[in-house]
Amino acid sequence: MSEKKLDAPAFHRRAKRLLDAWKADSDGPDSILIIHGKTAPDVYNKTIAIHLWLFGYEFSDTIILLTKDTIHITTQRKKAKILQSLKDADDALPLDVTVIGKEPAAENAAAYEKVIATLKASGPAVGVIASEEPSSNIVKEWKAAFAGAEAAFARRDIGALVSDALAVKEKGELKHE
Repeated sequence: MSEKKLDAPAFHRRAKRLLDAWKADSDGPDSILIIHGKTAPDVYNKTIAIHLWLFGYEFSDTIILLTKDTIHITTQRKKAKILQSLKDADDALPLDVTVIGKEPAAENAAAYEKVIATLKASGPAVGVIASEEPSSNIVKEWKAAFAGAEAAFARRDIGALVSDALAVKEKGELKHE
């Protein structure tokens, strides 16, 4: 199977659009946390839409954390290798890719602590897609790691923000091919 090639300029252009929409929201959260576990058949939700819009692919068992100045992605080794290519674009936004093991393991704890520390540094309001509840072994592991710190955060729904950002179409998205 050939290796996936991501469109780095499109990723950074779209991520910047999402960040700009978020920053323009005066009542917006301090950070945005998008967690994708395993996909159930016949399910299409905002998390999948964000993945397809940003990356052109769906990356299961992936945590995306957006802060006001950096995008942090925590995922498994093969996916991280593919996502590293996004760092090489012109006008690239700061991007940090952290690797976790494929199966839940003690080694993953440090990666989750890094995400939690970044959340704490960003502020107490965390934007999430409230209507979605991801599930997988990796998501269970994340929830266990986050459980001790969760009380320090206030969840805010970003469903409308995501919908608004994805609604604006680029020239290439309007063509029917």
